[in-house]
Amino acid sequence: MLAYGDIVSGKLDVSDFVTFNLYIIQIYMPLGMIGTFWRFIRQNWTDVELVLDILKTNEGIKDAPDAIDANITAGKIEFKNITFTYDD
Repeated sequence: MLAYGDIVSGKLDVSDFVTFNLYIIQIYMPLGMIGTFWRFIRQNWTDVELVLDILKTNEGIKDAPDAIDANITAGKIEFKNITFTYDD
């Protein structure tokens, strides 16, 4: 709007106005890309922190002290005398 008055009065040439706008666009586009890249890095860092917090949690299920290591030889697991219950 301000440039329109300068163009009409002859203080500013149309080519100068276009050139100025192109310079602004050339500055704005890389800054926008940097902002997008920064948001991407920040979000991924937050995700990494969440994963690390999950990995730091203690296991809720522990092996019994007399548990026997599973001997898997043929890629098969057979369960015998296994029960599952929920605490009330």
